[in-house]
Amino acid sequence: MGVVHEAVHEQLGHRVAIKVLRSADAEDERAVRRFEREARLAAKLRSEHVVRVSDVDTIDDGTPFLVMELLEGRDLATEVEEREKQGLVPLELAVAWALAICNGIEEAHAAGIVHRDLKLSNVFATARGEVKVLDFGVASFRGGDAEASTTATVAGTPRYMAPEQLLGEPPNPASDVWAVGVILYRLLSGVFPYDAPTMAAQMLAIMDGERRLDEIAPRVPKALADVVHKALGRTLEERWPSMQALREALAPFASTVAADTEGAAETRARLVANEKAFDEAKEQASAAAHEQAKLERGETRGRWLALVLGTVLVAVIAADFTRRPARRRPEVATASASASASASASASASASASASASASASASAPASASGAPRVAPAVRPPSSSAPVGSERRPAPHDDGFPTHL
Repeated sequence: MGVVHEAVHEQLGHRVAIKVLRSADAEDERAVRRFEREARLAAKLRSEHVVRVSDVDTIDDGTPFLVMELLEGRDLATEVEEREKQGLVPLELAVAWALAICNGIEEAHAAGIVHRDLKLSNVFATARGEVKVLDFGVASFRGGDAEASTTATVAGTPRYMAPEQLLGEPPNPASDVWAVGVILYRLLSGVFPYDAPTMAAQMLAIMDGERRLDEIAPRVPKALADVVHKALGRTLEERWPSMQALREALAPFASTVAADTEGAAETRARLVANEKAFDEAKEQASAAAHEQAKLERGETRGRWLALVLGTVLVAVIAADFTRRPARRRPEVATASASASASASASASASASASASASASASASAPASASGAPRVAPAVRPPSSSAPVGSERRPAPHDDGFPTHL
């Protein structure tokens, strides 16, 4: 019916939403009355589960507008579509949404207002977790104000409409009970109980009856499915008599689901703790194995290094021994000593003979011109620090590692 704009109140600075009637409907007197009726009916409600309307007026060309609280979030149709990409809406969340709708519409029924168009796209989930009912554009007022009521036309969305709505009967609060039953069925199973292309086909499908919710969705408890199917009673007598009765029937499942959720949360917490402990143990084992591998690699490298160094040292030592003179054998040294001794004895005998000859020569030599006898120079043995025939032996080498290493 309208276009919604975000705006700021000039005096108060509040952010609000302004809904303006479409220009195509501005000349339609009935559309204008419905638009104004929405503002008046919604303004009567103060529930936290109903969007609040703070003002209604017209712009310069006479087109009506209404001022509402600005909601940040998205409608349930969009929310469910996004959530169902990962699976069905959780039971506890579906029940919580249904209870919020019941609370908001229960106040509207107490004020004599029948919404008549409850559906997923007319329920809003805010970013703060609130659930609010929107769009009272086709709502009826069950009071004496005929102008504020529309009873002569069929209004609503066929797949959410109760049998009496499809037949054009006067609005009844039980019609909203039916719509909440359709919403719950859709949230819990992922499908609508009836979804025919026309209102006539929809009516025929309703007469045939819907499939059991707990058969389509085994996760749904039978008792909860019974509550939903009673909301979808084909006659007013078979249905929950009021929104309050439906809310009271759903309330126990909220606590049960919450308890189940807490139990599941504890189980998940234990599983997470176990997984965390397992991961920590696995990390510790992996770290220990890594350290062990490092040690083993280090020991292997150490053994190889020691082997290489040992090989190098052996090669160096062998080369050093090769460069040094070999030691004399004992028998060779003994023979050298004997030869040296014989040579020394011969030298002594020769010296004695030489001395005797010298003496004889002195005795027989003629005197000099002065009458003194001539003295022949003595023959001196060769001077040497070591006996003739002896050799200097090298100093014994060190039995340790060569010093040049």
